[in-house]
Amino acid sequence: AGERHRRVLAYSPPAFDSSTYELWVPLLSGGTAVILPVAKVDVAELGDALTRHGITAVYFTTALFDAMASEAVGALAGLEEIWTGGDV
Repeated sequence: AGERHRRVLAYSPPAFDSSTYELWVPLLSGGTAVILPVAKVDVAELGDALTRHGITAVYFTTALFDAMASEAVGALAGLEEIWTGGDV
């Protein structure tokens, strides 16, 4: 997974397939899965978490990525990699 995945935000429900990436990719490569302990988050909370925890990589649904790019684009600046998917 490489250095880009050293701090991955883990916020997806465990039943969602992206939780596999969020937990195992950083942990198997010596990184950190930063668990967001909130059941429901909004764009502002996600943006704050990205910068506050020094997140380097994330997985967003395409709709959530669009919302982040529209409403909190500055919070994406510190990311080294963004994975998207899960939507039509």
